[in-house]
Amino acid sequence: MDPNSESKTPFYEANGISIGQPRMQADVASGDSREVEYQYSFRQSGQMLTGLGVGGAEYFLNRPGYHERLYTIDLSTRPALEAALRVKPILGSSDDDFTYLRELAQGLLDGFKGEPDGLVNKRYLVFTRVEALSQQPIRVPAGVVPSADGTITLAEAFVPSDAG
Repeated sequence: MDPNSESKTPFYEANGISIGQPRMQADVASGDSREVEYQYSFRQSGQMLTGLGVGGAEYFLNRPGYHERLYTIDLSTRPALEAALRVKPILGSSDDDFTYLRELAQGLLDGFKGEPDGLVNKRYLVFTRVEALSQQPIRVPAGVVPSADGTITLAEAFVPSDAG
């Protein structure tokens, strides 16, 4: 897969598949107002191929002189990983599962890149955990160093505010 990060709708040149910016809504089932559900659509030549729904959270970081909204996408649950892997053959990926997950994660975030938006910096982060990958089983490459709690960042994007 070769995401074109210049586009608001990430595009996979090899097969003409685009990923639209997701619909984001509060995950009311969780009972936590910070929980977010991301609903992505994958299209080819304008036709809907499949969708992907994954959970995450929204946090507001407020430090003197700096404000940031952090949105996370959590690919560490069994259902999220299984859903992401079900999309792999549709995208035509022949990569190993870990490389595919990294590229998919970047593609999911590419829709957020672009012009500054709003008064607050925004950061988007897709993560998984070593334990979740081992249950699939997906091998973590030697060069990937998880955090102390086993978290692995698959992709990250930053959108600066237009204030200033």
